[in-house]
Amino acid sequence: MVKQVLYLADNHVDAQQVQQALTHIGLDVALNIVTTAQACGEALQRNIYDLMISEAPPQQGNAEDTMSLAHRYQPRLPFILLVDQPSDFPALAGLCHIVAKHDLWTLKCTAKILLDPPPAESSLQQLHLHNRLQTDLLLLSEQVSQARRQDEILSLILSAVRNLALADGATFILREGEQSYYAEEDAIAPLWLGQRHVLATCLGGQSMLQARQIAIPDIYADLKIAHAYYRPTFVRSVVMTPVSQTTAPQAAIGAYWAQPHTPDAAALALLQHLAAIAAQALANAQRYRSLERTVEERTAQLENMNHDLESFAYSVAHDLRKPLTTINGFGNILLQDYLLRMPEDARLYLMRICGEAARINEQLEDLLILFQLSSFCVQRSRINLHDMTQSIMTQLRRRGPARQVEVKIADIMPAYADAALVNTLLEKLLSNAWKFSSHRSLAQIEIGVQPDARGGEVFYISDNGAGFDMDPPVRLFRPFQRYHAADEFPGSGMGLAIAQRIVHQHGGRIWAESTPGVGATFFFTLPHTT
Repeated sequence: MVKQVLYLADNHVDAQQVQQALTHIGLDVALNIVTTAQACGEALQRNIYDLMISEAPPQQGNAEDTMSLAHRYQPRLPFILLVDQPSDFPALAGLCHIVAKHDLWTLKCTAKILLDPPPAESSLQQLHLHNRLQTDLLLLSEQVSQARRQDEILSLILSAVRNLALADGATFILREGEQSYYAEEDAIAPLWLGQRHVLATCLGGQSMLQARQIAIPDIYADLKIAHAYYRPTFVRSVVMTPVSQTTAPQAAIGAYWAQPHTPDAAALALLQHLAAIAAQALANAQRYRSLERTVEERTAQLENMNHDLESFAYSVAHDLRKPLTTINGFGNILLQDYLLRMPEDARLYLMRICGEAARINEQLEDLLILFQLSSFCVQRSRINLHDMTQSIMTQLRRRGPARQVEVKIADIMPAYADAALVNTLLEKLLSNAWKFSSHRSLAQIEIGVQPDARGGEVFYISDNGAGFDMDPPVRLFRPFQRYHAADEFPGSGMGLAIAQRIVHQHGGRIWAESTPGVGATFFFTLPHTT
């Protein structure tokens, strides 16, 4: 639940610091900033707040007026007064929470307790805090386990350092040879992002070299610390925690506070736990990237192999067409010019040669179409399958004008697809329906559309023809697959393979349902139908 906080500010810089501090206390906080007492009163009348923060006016009496204003409209509203020196306001010490402006640690702790108060009993209080921490850590573990990039993981970890350890800043430092590299940071003011330092000269490097956690409660009280390194920053206190699943850490997490701060054993253990989560997440991400690269390499190899295979098959199919055309052409000349002079056996043999040459030539033509589809760029536009179907059925009727065929075509079948490819798709499926229903005295062919259980629409073409045995169904769309004898239903055996390739190029699915002697129905989807 979002916690509503009203902040009466008189200084833009202070307002920015308070806003940043409240965004890193592990709670969802909405901060409403006002700059006058009148605006404050209006805000208190409009909305219910969980906490009010006010910067102290110059006079103690004015501070009392501000607190009275808040309690006039919302008597039970918790109140934090930000002052330069808490000792200057002794009369208000028991009436509200007085926090020094520079003490962001105390501000965050006080705000978190007031916005998310634990139970009154100490034992329940500890249980409440423990459960809250475990919940936050569980959520963090789930988030980093789903992250795949290093920058995502570092951002989540550093945000957790600030929220859970109530730090004013956090950095993630990587070891690069004998240098430390500040790879990521999350802080109230800039630190050392993108900089490199000699390992032995900075705390992050020392933490990695010594493989231990280093805590400095007050930077400027420790004479071993290079103070000049920290003077350009807000940092007064730091804890460095090595990140590693081995004995040789390759990274460290820095947590920083803007005032002297001595973390207790629980806080240090928390930072170690966050470092362990980071180490595991980074190792998983590295394994994922390695696996991803392997998959990409294998995919590229398969694509190259398929390309080479298709190029070879295309060349073979293209080169075979010419001699087949020559065989068929001379065979037909012999039949025309010498038919009556040939013995009966010779005529039959020659007719079979011409028929087989024509059939193989048809197969090669379809095979070339199939290969060409691999490199075809789909050009989508708004089309209506009704119009295409009408045109194709008109052409089929001209081939068999004596046939009795009852055709049902849905009035509206809109799609967003490649017009030329879909026309070829319909030609293949409708030609099959026409061919395999040719033995019926009254053939029935239906073309329609219905809702898809997965969303969108499914187009279907059904007939009451010969049908086929669906076992095994995987053979159905393979090139040159036949379920009936060539002399019963002639064809190249490539139509369904071409149909499947076209549907797949549109990102769709194609499948069939059939019963021998009853008929068949082919279904296909064209995603982005409108």
